[in-house]
Amino acid sequence: MALLPPFYNHGFDMSSHVGKQKASLTQLLTVTLSLALVCLLVGNLVLNILSTRSYLQQQLYVHAQDSATSLGLSLSTVIDANDDVLVSRMIDAIFDSGEYSKILYFGIDRRLRVDKRLVDDGGVVPEWFRSLVEIESPMATSQVMAGWQQLGELVVQTNADAAHLKLWNETQNQVIWFALVLFSALLAMRILLSRLLSPLAEVERLSREMSHRNFSFRIDEPRTRELANVSAAINNMAETLGRLFRQQLSAIESLRSQSLLDSLTGLYNREGFDRRLRTELESRQSVKQGTLIILKVADFEAINLSLGRERGDDILKAVAGVIGQEAVARVDGFAARRSGADFSLFLPDLVGDEVESEAVALMARLSSLGWVKQMLRDDLLHLGLAAVKPLDNVGRLLSKADMALRSAQERGVSGWMRYMDGADGELVDDVKEANLWHQILRDAIEREDILLYRQGVYLPSTGDVLFQQTLARIEVDGGLVEAGHFIPMARRFNLMVELDRLVIGRALRLMRETGQILSVSVSEASIASEGFLAWFEARLSQHVSLCASLYVQLPEYAICHNEKGAVALCEMLNRLNVKVVIERFGISSVPFSYLQRLKIEAIKVDHSFVRDVHENIENQFFLRSVIQLAQSQNVAVIAVGVESERELSVLKELGVSAVMGYLLGRPEPLL
Repeated sequence: MALLPPFYNHGFDMSSHVGKQKASLTQLLTVTLSLALVCLLVGNLVLNILSTRSYLQQQLYVHAQDSATSLGLSLSTVIDANDDVLVSRMIDAIFDSGEYSKILYFGIDRRLRVDKRLVDDGGVVPEWFRSLVEIESPMATSQVMAGWQQLGELVVQTNADAAHLKLWNETQNQVIWFALVLFSALLAMRILLSRLLSPLAEVERLSREMSHRNFSFRIDEPRTRELANVSAAINNMAETLGRLFRQQLSAIESLRSQSLLDSLTGLYNREGFDRRLRTELESRQSVKQGTLIILKVADFEAINLSLGRERGDDILKAVAGVIGQEAVARVDGFAARRSGADFSLFLPDLVGDEVESEAVALMARLSSLGWVKQMLRDDLLHLGLAAVKPLDNVGRLLSKADMALRSAQERGVSGWMRYMDGADGELVDDVKEANLWHQILRDAIEREDILLYRQGVYLPSTGDVLFQQTLARIEVDGGLVEAGHFIPMARRFNLMVELDRLVIGRALRLMRETGQILSVSVSEASIASEGFLAWFEARLSQHVSLCASLYVQLPEYAICHNEKGAVALCEMLNRLNVKVVIERFGISSVPFSYLQRLKIEAIKVDHSFVRDVHENIENQFFLRSVIQLAQSQNVAVIAVGVESERELSVLKELGVSAVMGYLLGRPEPLL
């Protein structure tokens, strides 16, 4: 199975890695053209030096011969060429010019009679240049004649120092000139290439935008034809990918609506509600806690017949609106239209003394609907409530709520009833428990008495751990209590921000001490808190080295309730290279288009889609579509709540990026 790049690199930006390892096209062209220009200039310089040297060498030969001939003729006119003093004076007059290395005069008897030699002091020309560009000092001879009688022989050798000096000065001037030309050419070439290839930077930017699921960016048309064609093709590709992405989102949302939602009200249908309720009650990933509410509109068939089907549909929509708002207002709540005018609502965090106040408030909102007032009847609405107990399953909980509903109907007038398990004092005990929880949570936060557990997220192909999910526990009466039990109370008493700060601070310390890769969850209350965002950014800035190893999980429903806060938090985390994970994916009503707006690392599919996935074709199809969509956007898909080998086998076939659940590893203390 091909895994996604974010998990192979743990959030490492592959594009930036490639950019650091490979030279840019501008650099390659600049280097190539620079080498070509340098070779051209150096070659031209060498040719000029060789040509000048050849010319100077030739001139030295001519000068030596001309000087020997001229001096020989001058000596031939002397009355007595055997007068060494006179000959020496005539030779000195020429030799003192410094253009000759030596002048020798031999008599007729081959005896050296005049010997003039110049002492070589090297001059200003460097020795390395003289040896590299060697110029010979040519010698020429001439006969000293008196008529037809030979008086002697003259040898003249020119001095090459002047030629070396001239060649050295010429070389320096050419090097300076070529350096100026090279610098100017490189500068002009750099500017020209930057302008010509600037569209490629826009192409790269567009590619990055597409990898971040932003398909609205477009490249302006460049001036050059080839790059204009490339830019047009890239723009067309971005438009096509954006359209395909939107179509995929629409198809997945349509699939979810058709299989799980009621087409009239937009709430869950019976199958979708019961499936999710079963997951909440029977999965090890959830805590058995909450309250089930069943609502029935009395005599709806008669109302439908008297008012008409269209008016009846409006009534159902109005009731569904109230039920749906209640589900949205409660974290992780969900509602359904079971059939006809029967509705159900499950609120996982509704416990204790809040149950009665919730029932009263819900009945008041329903009774205030316009159609209820118009009917002039007080026996239209009945509610049955049942709290979840440790041994409850779906069937038992529905039966308890149904029994409470029937008891409410037997009273005749609109109202509600709550199913009471066992003793009559249960309600009093619940109220007492809620008051105790407030003090327990407050004490735990003040003493920082929070224990952290971990549960691994694994690659299904290799079994390697990608990161450890952080789980909170608190100690109550000598036993450990899971977060699912005390989080609802923390929400109720507005303690979630303080609790999140405590857990995050503890997790960062453990990461620094142990080097583990951890994930922490941020609640909706913290997302909505500006003070928390500033605190979180300051805390992460103090641990920059840990940011690349940190995963922050946001609940999907928070994007629906507070998109502005979720976007601000994601942008802050992205700046610090912290990876963002969306949890409880697929169960909220938020459109999946947020995948385009937010830069996220992974999505954690809710365990209601994973439970018994080997027996549910619809969930398999939904997961396959989500995986294809997510992987096309470089987003990993994590399946949560894997509890059987058959579930794991199907998830591997579907191509999930990672899995977690009790089958793979139970929570254990985070050391």
